[in-house]
Formats: sequence, C-alpha cells, structure tokens
Amino acid sequence: MKRSVCIVCAASAVLAGCGQSGEYQPTPVKSVPPAVVARGEERTLFPLQVGNQWVYTVEDQQRRGDQVGSRTAEAVFRVAKTEPVGDGIKGVIEVSIEGRVQETQSWLVDSTGIYQLTAGRVPLAYEPKQPGILFPVDTGRTFQWKGKGLMPDGTPGSGTLENRILGPQEVDTDMGRMSAFCVETSGTFRSQRGQGKMRSMVWWAPKVGLVRGRMELSGGELGAVQTLRLKSYTLK
Repeated sequence: MKRSVCIVCAASAVLAGCGQSGEYQPTPVKSVPPAVVARGEERTLFPLQVGNQWVYTVEDQQRRGDQVGSRTAEAVFRVAKTEPVGDGIKGVIEVSIEGRVQETQSWLVDSTGIYQLTAGRVPLAYEPKQPGILFPVDTGRTFQWKGKGLMPDGTPGSGTLENRILGPQEVDTDMGRMSAFCVETSGTFRSQRGQGKMRSMVWWAPKVGLVRGRMELSGGELGAVQTLRLKSYTLK
C-alpha cells in the first residue's frame, strides 16, 4: 500500500506542479502585447497587394419567422487586382466559399483610412464610400456614414452608421489570441426587404488585416448573427 500511495503522490506532484505547497497552480494565460501602429503606418491594417489572402471560419445563425438555422463554412478573401487611386490603393477582393467565388468587394486604403467601395455578387457601389476605420487610429474617435449601397441583409438600400474606435483589444481567432484595433458600429437601414438594425464589431491587426468580425442583424421577422475568425493568411 505504501508503494502505491507514494507513486500516486509523485505523479500528482509532477502533473500538478505541486512543488513545495502541494497545491495545483494553473498555467497563466500568456498576455498578448497591445497592437500598436505608428502614425503614417496605418495602411498596414489592411495590406492590399495582389495575391494576399485571408481564410476565415464563418459562423452564421439566421432566423426568419419561426425558422432558425445555422451553418459553419470557410471563406477565402483574395486580392485579385489593385490599382492606384489618389494617394492610395484600390483592391478588388474575391470572396470564395467551398472553392467558388460568391461575391466581389472593392476596398480603398489611403492616407485617411480604409473604405469599402463596392460589395455583392454583382458589385454595387456604396455612395459615398463607406469607412471601415479612419486614420489616425485614436481610441474614442467617432465617425459616421449615411448613404446607399448593399445593406447588411444583402439587398440594395440606404442606411446610417455610427462608428467608434475602441482601441486595441485581445480577441480569439482560429490562429490563437491576437491584439487588434476594434471598431464598433451601430446603425439602421431600409432595403428591399424592409427596415432593420445592425450592430457590428470588427478588429484590424497591423501587418495582418481583419482578424475577427461579428455582426448582429434584426428587423421584422429577420434576425441573424455572423462571426468571422481568422484561420490563416498569406501576404506577398
């Protein structure tokens, strides 16, 4: 009996790291250094170069009346082409799911910020261009958008958005924890399907791009929650 007890005690000490106290000490969670971007280098929040690619795990939960459904898929965002616009770069991004291009987006990154220009299977322009984040990236900074284009429910319409930069935050991705600059957005819209409300949070990491996003949509009988988590990325 003594032999068995000793073996158990020794094993427990090794596995739990009992040491002198004999108490279990959990492994501390490693902190992630806060994201930092120097003034003049904010464009690294969305590197636009042909061939750059981001792979995301996408989780969708949708409600339409009494019907509720969910799915998980892998989405690939790839920069198909670029062109200079003013002091910035416009990038055309193909979004593929299960190897098939589902929509095309175009984005502009210049000295003032990151803007979405178009979206959709048949690209529809945002008028005016829709800001994703403005430079400099100052915590607490707010900015607005009011215009028309592809609305969060996937149909044309018009809307108003209120945005706030919350600063660097730690978030979970499929690549592990990262620190990224968070932009919180809330707004209302009117589309071909009626009126709705939306709320989103998007995280941009320097020298990586968008690492996580979450959008909540509500309106009438429609409700949806979509989450994107970065799985891998390749920069040229």
